[in-house]
Amino acid sequence: IKDNRFIKGYTKQNYKIGNIGLDLDLFAWNKKNKYWKNNIHLVAPSEWMANQAKSSKLMQNLKIEIIPSPIPNYFFKNYKVNECRRKFNLPNNKFIILFSGFKSFNNYNKGWDLFNKIINETYLLDKEIELILLGIKKDEFSFNPHMKTHYFGYMKIQKILQ
Repeated sequence: IKDNRFIKGYTKQNYKIGNIGLDLDLFAWNKKNKYWKNNIHLVAPSEWMANQAKSSKLMQNLKIEIIPSPIPNYFFKNYKVNECRRKFNLPNNKFIILFSGFKSFNNYNKGWDLFNKIINETYLLDKEIELILLGIKKDEFSFNPHMKTHYFGYMKIQKILQ
């Protein structure tokens, strides 16, 4: 069954049967619907994504431009999750969150302040979660001591980035 909530709008009536807990999609959609006005200009990396946005109830009247990604589509490869976890010594039984950005912890535009607030002020600390920080070296920054954090530093080798 195709999920078309983004087209019609998020309501309690079209919440997927079997899902439990807080409907974060509905929460986010309501916030966006409240605060997004026509002064927002969206950028999509493909015509398909721009058309998806234009078909949504929330974004149908917004200005949407297409700016292709500067990284070619063939750059990234699809790998099996367990294969990647084994290669980078990550556990199979934990939920992994990736935050990526070159020296992003001191750059307001990267959203580190928001990410840090969410991690530290929500239920996430009580869960089986580990964090990957990409673009941040351990000797540059120390994150929450209560959360297992993997510092991947800067990736310059294309094979590793893929």
